[in-house]
Amino acid sequence: MTPNAFSIASPKWKVTHYAILVLFIAVIAVTTVLILAFTTDIFHHGSSSKEETGETQQTDKDDSQQQRDEEKIEPKPGNSPVQIGPSSSSWAQLQISTTVFDSMPYGGFRVKIYEQKNNENTTTTNAIDKKYFYMPITILNHQSAVSSINNSTKQPEVNFRIEMWNNEVQSQVVNYLKESLSQPIKANQVQVIPLENVALVSTKSSTVFSLPTDWLLYQQHQSVKFTLSCFVKKDCDQIAADMRSNPQQFDQFKLLFSLSSQSTQTRQTVIRIDNIVKGQMMTQLMQKFNESTKDALLTASDEKKLLTESTTNVLIDTFDDSDVVSQNSESHVYNMLESLLVSSRTIIRDQSDKMWDSVFWNEDNYRPDKTTKTLNDIYNKLENQDQKKFINSFQNTDKNGFSIGGGIETIGTFETKFENEISRHGSTTKEAINKLLKESKDNAQWDGEKFVPKPLQLSKINLANLRDTQSFKDRRVSVKYSTAVLSTPINFQQNSNLIFTDEWQNLKNELKEIKSNSENLKKELNIATKYANVTFAKINRESENLKKELNDFQKTIGYVDVKSSPVYFHANRHVNFDEVNAVIPFPELRLNVGNAMSTNGVFEAPEPGIYFFSFSGLSNYRSLGRVDLQMLNTSGWSKIGQAYGEPNYETLTVKSIIHLNKGDQIRLMLREGVIHEGQNVDGPFTHFVGWLIEEDIF
Repeated sequence: MTPNAFSIASPKWKVTHYAILVLFIAVIAVTTVLILAFTTDIFHHGSSSKEETGETQQTDKDDSQQQRDEEKIEPKPGNSPVQIGPSSSSWAQLQISTTVFDSMPYGGFRVKIYEQKNNENTTTTNAIDKKYFYMPITILNHQSAVSSINNSTKQPEVNFRIEMWNNEVQSQVVNYLKESLSQPIKANQVQVIPLENVALVSTKSSTVFSLPTDWLLYQQHQSVKFTLSCFVKKDCDQIAADMRSNPQQFDQFKLLFSLSSQSTQTRQTVIRIDNIVKGQMMTQLMQKFNESTKDALLTASDEKKLLTESTTNVLIDTFDDSDVVSQNSESHVYNMLESLLVSSRTIIRDQSDKMWDSVFWNEDNYRPDKTTKTLNDIYNKLENQDQKKFINSFQNTDKNGFSIGGGIETIGTFETKFENEISRHGSTTKEAINKLLKESKDNAQWDGEKFVPKPLQLSKINLANLRDTQSFKDRRVSVKYSTAVLSTPINFQQNSNLIFTDEWQNLKNELKEIKSNSENLKKELNIATKYANVTFAKINRESENLKKELNDFQKTIGYVDVKSSPVYFHANRHVNFDEVNAVIPFPELRLNVGNAMSTNGVFEAPEPGIYFFSFSGLSNYRSLGRVDLQMLNTSGWSKIGQAYGEPNYETLTVKSIIHLNKGDQIRLMLREGVIHEGQNVDGPFTHFVGWLIEEDIF
């Protein structure tokens, strides 16, 4: 039975077995397909990654070669100003939310307010733990604009200040948040955004002035001093006057902010013929000289204008308004343009030189060869006595163009007598005559017999090559730059009190406090006077008794003169010092009577008494200077005074009169910035002096 049973069941078992086998094979097949698909996907992504990094793809090599062959340049970013956003890793370091929390009206604009990222955490429940930050107000203090000559660079410049924040806006932000949030906000919860560097840029190029491209240290100062340079002094004078009278015309200025942790980047730019010929200066040259003029001659100041404007046009085509090009890179582009545009240099000395016709002059009528001709024509028409007056008037013309001590005014009917000669240069008014003398004084001289042009160095620009745009080859150059994390336009006063409200209020508060203190002091003096009257009477009686005792004592032992030992020093430095939190050494001791001062910068009091100390120095061009005057006694080192100067060679000084015990020490410590020195040319600028005023004898 068993075999028969087995033989009957065997076909059923085979069917089931085959079904299971087929199912098993199907599962294996599906699994294999999935694994292959997954592997292929991984391989595809890996290949894509390699393509992005340019590691293995031949097509990338071909594309790169094609890009180099066509001399394509990296596209310029968008022209929109830099915005606060999560894409900025530098901004993220500040731990400030990238979303505007609120904005407060201030003057004619609104101040944006941001909150700290921690404010959004559920753990930050207490209102006093939350922090808020507001944008710098960037108000142009137009009354601070001053024109001057930089003693170091000998370059005309305009200095002015821009207000970043003040106690008034700080207080208004606090009060605004109190009302907006309906909760208490303390002053220490609010501050201006803690950015570190700032740069002033212009959205328009200029042939009159240029702005430095380097970052300045900001460090949350209430205001920052900025400088623009001019090619000629009269342009700076006019800019300063315009800024004081009509500051809104400088609305092309904007401020860029960055952090010190930001790294410098490099980008390729191209010098094209379009960058040069589209500039205002080159346009004037092309219009003045026709195609028959092969070369144009430029003065040194006009050459600077042309090269500076062309440099700006080259960089504008590549970089965004919020990019700051390094000074070295800008100089490199400037020098490349100089080698491309300036073919040679020459000097004109003779009035009859034919090269004068190729000289570019802003006001052609005042070109030196023409003004000297007019002066000679006038001189030859005058009588001997008037000739002397005329020469004297010319030689004594001051910087404003007016004759010093008279001269030309005493020549009868001067305007009408020489109307033909003077009319070559415009009107025949006194102002026109003075302008003629002033322009001539700058570029002409009296050689004892006649007026002649001063030797003038000129740069030759090949206009023919610039007109042939097809032959000009583009030049590629690498430029280093950094990008701002924040940009903001310049704001202007809507009323005269906007900037100075805080200072005026502080002054009034100080006056109130002084008045209150003086009243209290007056009361104390009245009480002290009454007490003093009684005390002085007692002292007089006791002094009479003491005098008698001293007379008797002197008769017994005699007397001796006591003279304290002199102590005084004068120390100098001759090189810059930039080691922060270090004692300032003074290698040169001009005087050191008493040997109390050491070259390592530490003074040790040899005797107890009252001492006087004084320190003065200069800040560096790009950094401020902050120096502490410190004293060491039995309680340790302590600060007794501080000297501070903002960037651009400002004086920092501190003085102190203090009592020292024997062995007490005095030193100077650099807390911030750089102490500038003239490198043995103009200095020394750094001085440290001190002396013993009065020694404690008893």
